[in-house]
Amino acid sequence: MYWPNGDHYDGYWVDGKRKGQGRYVYVDGSEYSGDWKRDKCHGKGRVTYPNGDLFEGKFKAGERHGKGTFYFSDGRVCEGRWKSGQQHGKAKVSHPQFGVFEQHWVCGELITNYSQERSDLRFVHLH
Repeated sequence: MYWPNGDHYDGYWVDGKRKGQGRYVYVDGSEYSGDWKRDKCHGKGRVTYPNGDLFEGKFKAGERHGKGTFYFSDGRVCEGRWKSGQQHGKAKVSHPQFGVFEQHWVCGELITNYSQERSDLRFVHLH
């Protein structure tokens, strides 16, 4: 199925809505592949972005929700939880230059960022 803006979907439909396994490709090059329910990303899925970033994890009603892993194109990897599309709870970040960090997020806001490998780096900004 193609949309007027150039997006397209390949997958299962039930009663005119996306349901089951499917792949949606956005005109900007982003792509979601995974589970659908009631016309929204729901269940396990994978999103690739034009810049090379990748997210694999759980979705609920079209948003990241539950456990997931974000792979950044610069080599960082963030394993954690999301709630209603925002990072929420504890996360583990592996950074190719700065090592491994524990983070704590609340509704998309980074609260703490601690190094697990260096006791002299109690709070570290990754950018």
